[in-house]
Amino acid sequence: MLNKTKKIVFKNNPFAKKGRWLKANLHTHTTNSDGILSPRDAILKYAQHGYQVLAITDHNRCTIPDASDTGGLLLIPAAEYHPLNSINLLSKKHHFVCLNVKKEIENIQSIHAQDLIDEILAQNGMVIAGHPYWLKQNIYDLASLRGISAIEVYNTTCGRVGRELSDQIWDDYCCRVKPVYGIADDDCHFKSPEEFAGGWIWIKAEESSLETVMSAIKNGEFYSSTGPLINDISLCLSEPDHNNWQGIQVTAECSPARSVCFIAPYGGAQVFAEAEKTIEKASAVLNPKNPFLRVEIRGHDGKTAWSNPIEIV
Repeated sequence: MLNKTKKIVFKNNPFAKKGRWLKANLHTHTTNSDGILSPRDAILKYAQHGYQVLAITDHNRCTIPDASDTGGLLLIPAAEYHPLNSINLLSKKHHFVCLNVKKEIENIQSIHAQDLIDEILAQNGMVIAGHPYWLKQNIYDLASLRGISAIEVYNTTCGRVGRELSDQIWDDYCCRVKPVYGIADDDCHFKSPEEFAGGWIWIKAEESSLETVMSAIKNGEFYSSTGPLINDISLCLSEPDHNNWQGIQVTAECSPARSVCFIAPYGGAQVFAEAEKTIEKASAVLNPKNPFLRVEIRGHDGKTAWSNPIEIV
């Protein structure tokens, strides 16, 4: 039987929020570091491909674009910093995607990871652990750090070496430390066509101002995708069974897909479409002991969408 103190709470539900969906890439590089395109040309390329939000994240350098040269995009001041990692000899530095950076970080070549996180948070910024699988990292590289808001679950460019997915590390962190958001992006350097626009997030926001969009990202009011759309996710208590047991019923609606996965620490479920067909709505009943759950939409073409973890209190 469900514990009477258990409540189904979907905090900051983007699917119930007013506003419009903004397509965003939060990880890209330009000639300010090791990218091929200039900041202006990179901005124009994303604008031409239907993006509304972009963060230019050059290595160890904050790019704060000219407000008069945005190509119609909202540009988030950002950088990809490489602080020292004292845990893993295979990965001596982290790659942290840092958003809403107000000023450059001093002594970046010698700064330790926690000190960098503290500095970004002091600037009212946000820290994303970039491509941990590509870095040969695991949960222990990140578990002792305080202030990480998200983990890069998918990175298009890391797919060049078969390390684009960090979903297992993300799940481990959510289960062993705390639930954090998952981010998909392309990490484009514009060195090959395959890098560009392979992963992104959809942000629900009432307006496309920096303050509003950053608030939505910090609150988890977005989902990640390489193609599929998530149209809605809803939660409620299931009907009691013959033993008066109630679980958590979660329902997802999406673009046509091969399967809908409901992933949680204590069991989960995957609902498949019938042979040679697609599925656009699926439900499952999960164990009420779960502290959180998340949804994955998997297409016939291998592309995926990821919801953020939904905490259950």
